[in-house]
Amino acid sequence: QMIIAEMDDTGPKTLNGVIIDKELDAKLDMDSIEFWYQFLDFSSKTGSLSVNAYIWPSNNLATLFSSSGTVKVPISAFIDNVSTRSSFEYSPGDSIGAIPIVIDGSNPLALPNSNEFYYPFDQYSLDSYAKLKNGSSDSKKSIQNSNSYEFFWPSQVSGYVFKVWRGATFADTYDWFDIEAYDQDKISEQRENGEISLLIKVSRSNSVKLASVLIYFGIILSCLALLIMTTFIFRGKRPSSVTALVWAAAQILGLFQIRQLLPDNPRLGILLDLYIFYPGVVVSLFCAIVLTIFWVKKDDFRI
Repeated sequence: QMIIAEMDDTGPKTLNGVIIDKELDAKLDMDSIEFWYQFLDFSSKTGSLSVNAYIWPSNNLATLFSSSGTVKVPISAFIDNVSTRSSFEYSPGDSIGAIPIVIDGSNPLALPNSNEFYYPFDQYSLDSYAKLKNGSSDSKKSIQNSNSYEFFWPSQVSGYVFKVWRGATFADTYDWFDIEAYDQDKISEQRENGEISLLIKVSRSNSVKLASVLIYFGIILSCLALLIMTTFIFRGKRPSSVTALVWAAAQILGLFQIRQLLPDNPRLGILLDLYIFYPGVVVSLFCAIVLTIFWVKKDDFRI
């Protein structure tokens, strides 16, 4: 399950990598530069998103192929990311293709559970900015702001749901908590000046949440079953046996194996570990010790 949901008031602009807003598509037909995002990987440990960014000029500004092109006019781009390079310059005749970038998890929405500690109910927020300029066929430098807009390829990041909001926060006049930041007229005005600002909210998919809950529920049930068996042996209602000892030993090892089945392999010490996994290991160890003592004290040596 991997979803990109565009949350614009006027509805999504792209669907499966195709522009579905015909009016916008016609507006970008000439003298424009589209900016495409392709989400590749998300790290919950750093909160960063790996992306391929595509600068995609209109046909009168570049000769385009399936995944790249050759520019006919000077083009420059500023793309905010954590790498050492954020400015890109292209001269007529240069090839242009995917630009790998990493967007930092700066948490502009100030989400309280923006940490893997809250797995699988952790959420993250990021924002991305870009500035596009282009020149004419007789100019040597990019001298004018580009008519632009941002779009999205289908996500390749399994296990996460991405919600994206286009905004008008490039000029620092508004931030993501201001209603004006989502005004469609202000967004269009900034896009016509080559200014792109994007808010991204990342959360686990329902499939990951359900799988994680079932795994921890299985840990609870297995520990409860072992505890009940140990209680009956302790009270003398059931005899101690090697089978019970094997069960307890196997469960201690099995808990760690079950823990490794969690999707995306979260680090040890998350909130559910503190409330379920670690107490489950302690209960299993306690039961193993009790069963061992009763087996050693047993007079009947039959298995």
